[in-house]
Amino acid sequence: MIGTTLPSTSEQQVGADFSFKELRDRIHACLEENNLQLKGSWRMWRKAIFIAISWILVYSAIMIYGPESFWVAVPLTLVLVVFTLAMGLGVMHDASHRAFSGSKVLNNIANLTLTFIGGSTIVWYHDHVVSHHGHTNIPGQDPDIQTNGIFRFSPSDEYRWYHRFQHLYAAPLYCTKALIWVWYEDMKIFANNKYKLRRRRRFMLFVEILASRASHIMLFILVPYLVFQSWAWTAAFYLGHWLLFSLSMVLIFEVAHVADCQEFYPEQDKLELDWALHQLLTTANFKTNAFMVWLVGGLNQQIEHHIFPTMTSFHYPLIRPIVMDYAKEHGVPYLEFPMFRASLAAHFRHLKNLSKRPAAA
Repeated sequence: MIGTTLPSTSEQQVGADFSFKELRDRIHACLEENNLQLKGSWRMWRKAIFIAISWILVYSAIMIYGPESFWVAVPLTLVLVVFTLAMGLGVMHDASHRAFSGSKVLNNIANLTLTFIGGSTIVWYHDHVVSHHGHTNIPGQDPDIQTNGIFRFSPSDEYRWYHRFQHLYAAPLYCTKALIWVWYEDMKIFANNKYKLRRRRRFMLFVEILASRASHIMLFILVPYLVFQSWAWTAAFYLGHWLLFSLSMVLIFEVAHVADCQEFYPEQDKLELDWALHQLLTTANFKTNAFMVWLVGGLNQQIEHHIFPTMTSFHYPLIRPIVMDYAKEHGVPYLEFPMFRASLAAHFRHLKNLSKRPAAA
């Protein structure tokens, strides 16, 4: 793995002369040199159209041929999971950061793929784009590491007796994340008005929640039941798709920030760091094959994504050497796992390490 874990900024100041502006200027120069736009290109459109058509075809095949054979339904459902992931990570994610296209309208249209499968673009914007990206790995500020005590992701999290088993129950609970998101989390955020939305915006969230759940129920429960004529088959299709989708999605996001190499910072330390430096110290990449890169929308390169979130994911491989060299020049670790399997091992190793009762607990 490239780079090593550094002490927290309260113990050692790293990258004191690190400058996001200087790094950004180098990146922009690279894009100009290669005659590239910051945001999406025809390749993104080609990918989005391919994923959309493929998703519709696979879903239709399940509804047509699935009732005839279990051995047809299962592999097709697995393929559908792949295209749902690609839709979310490879299309919606870019669109939510306004990186899919230079057009606000086109970004909004692509972003609606989240509504299509049962999520809220408004909640995603506030939870992910604003809170997670703005407060990465800051306990109490980053929603991605807030688990209501279920997990102990950060050393500063309160220890509870059941955390001793967290490395064992993590994967099963990760499988439920998407279902909690669809059936509970968004509604809770609306009811509590967590992000203090104004009346018009909150009404839009209410409408979106109704529309997205209607789409979700129709696509994944109602139509399958009408086709299969069996609640057991419908439940098998629904749970098989969403549990596997959820596990895959959560792991792809968690390994980037919750492993045994990334830092966790309290708010006061965050304020002392250059913003891009903070992203480097709290984020890790993993190397993988071309198919995986395509599937996860470049999110194997979360460092580049976190520093330049409005940049199309197709540019991440191009700018990676620039970011790595700049980090090296300033003595900052560039955290990168040699493969996805190594990042998974580091994540569960981190959970195992934090499953032990702290000396003062």
